[in-house]
Amino acid sequence: MSGEPLEMFGFRPHRIGALASLLVEKGWDVTWFTTTYDHQQKEFLYTQDTIVNNGDVKMIFLHSSIAYKRNIGLRRILNHARVAHKFTKISASLDKPDIILCCYPTIELSYSVVKYSILKNVKSIIDIRDLWPDIFYQVFPKWLGWLLDFILAPFHYKKRFIFKNCYAVFGISKNYLGWSYAFRKKGPDDRVFELGYSASGPDDLSNTNLGLEAFGIKEHTVKVWFVGTFGRTYDLLPVIKAAKSLLEKGYNFQFIFSGDGEMGDFWRQEAGDHKGIIFTGWIDRSNLTAVSRTIDIGIMAYRVGAPQGLPNKLFELMALGVPILCSLKGESLDVIERYDLGEYYDPMSPAGLERILKTYYDDKSLRISQGNNSRKVFVEKYSSESIYSSMEKHLSTLVEKG
Repeated sequence: MSGEPLEMFGFRPHRIGALASLLVEKGWDVTWFTTTYDHQQKEFLYTQDTIVNNGDVKMIFLHSSIAYKRNIGLRRILNHARVAHKFTKISASLDKPDIILCCYPTIELSYSVVKYSILKNVKSIIDIRDLWPDIFYQVFPKWLGWLLDFILAPFHYKKRFIFKNCYAVFGISKNYLGWSYAFRKKGPDDRVFELGYSASGPDDLSNTNLGLEAFGIKEHTVKVWFVGTFGRTYDLLPVIKAAKSLLEKGYNFQFIFSGDGEMGDFWRQEAGDHKGIIFTGWIDRSNLTAVSRTIDIGIMAYRVGAPQGLPNKLFELMALGVPILCSLKGESLDVIERYDLGEYYDPMSPAGLERILKTYYDDKSLRISQGNNSRKVFVEKYSSESIYSSMEKHLSTLVEKG
């Protein structure tokens, strides 16, 4: 997996981190390949290939000296290519594994992993996390499609190779799994395993109140929270416009945006100096937990046409037991509407979002009811303990098949 935030650097465990811990508990020997470059904060964790024993998980950090600041660009592609090359070089000297689970993207690393699995006659499982390189077509104008086809032809070739030659495919949603069947036949061991989320956080939050005060987060306000990378598949602009209008009308809201990225400067400029709009930047795990325990409404602020299906943010907000306002249609909205967890808002209509926020501001019982629904559904269906336990059992079955 390349680019997942790591618990050893103060972040909560994500998909592979949670799965790796569970596998170790079940008696597996786990070697985890990742990159030395922190994709979220755009900085190096190490400046050379590094092996770290993180508990009982062997971490192999693959180094590329090419840094990138933009999520879409040549430098990121070159970084990924170098990391994939390092995997090929280093894996050749290691013992043959029983099974390989590789997150997709990156295309480059997945391609190298599948080639290695063919060479070593090992089952490779591709875990689809994003729809690359198709996502590029969402960013550029449609009239450039012919040019993108030409530029991305090598990536389309690698994508087809990966899915035709891997043993099985996991997807974080039905749509993501179904996407792979354009390039391969449906396999009996393919599965959907949603992202899941671990609701546990630091128990000792004694030092975080000072942090909340430093951010300007106050009691007795209705707090709306977005957390994530400030990238191009998200759109905080309609949220900021609705927020400014509500604050100017005297509504006692606070809009808290946690994270950063290439769109950060633009969104901060649009927000201006409104005291009710707070950009916390990246914050450590304890402060992230403290902020999360104060919020009243969660928001999934995606741009029009964003390709996400069931993103991690949905499960994060469900775990917190808050109503969810979501600009995604498709699978996320299906879950929200099926279980009455929140409401859809049109990302092209700040005024529409403002009206929805007024309803939630005035109706505390609605916030409580939908928040309770969120927590209940999360515990029953989407906790990481449940999802990754099922994944571990399925991986065990695949290993036993030989």
